[in-house]
Amino acid sequence: MLSFLFWLFVVPAGAAALVSVRTGQRYREYVEGELRGPELGMPGDEEGAHEGEGEGEGEPKADYLPAVSLILPLKGLDNDLAENIKSLAEQDYPDFELLIVSRDATDPAVQAARTLLGDRARFIVAGAPPEGTGEKVHNLAVAVDQLRPESSVLAFAD
Repeated sequence: MLSFLFWLFVVPAGAAALVSVRTGQRYREYVEGELRGPELGMPGDEEGAHEGEGEGEGEPKADYLPAVSLILPLKGLDNDLAENIKSLAEQDYPDFELLIVSRDATDPAVQAARTLLGDRARFIVAGAPPEGTGEKVHNLAVAVDQLRPESSVLAFAD
């Protein structure tokens, strides 16, 4: 009797696992197809022509490099701040902007960032947040309002 109950539960569980794996594979194939396809309006996609086909099954187009805005909110000095700020500014990407946002321009972290980065970043002073809004949320919202129009990817670092 216990053997019957065992198989009564194991067989459906095994079938469900196989269906789940196949569903995951189909979803992965769908996402890869969307990344390669003209549906995203990628540059160079005219009438379904894909430059770079044959570079590898499932790989996105290498020439699609959208403009990126990277926002870094700062408040106070942290360990390794200089190293972290430099690593963000030295990204090997053709079209990105680094925005440093803080409540106050006299914050020691902002002063350190200005010394390290000079004109490699745009500095935004958000000011005091409105009543009921957290400082970091306010700073990020102000920075998002000041993004350059050509940026289509937004990233946050902290």
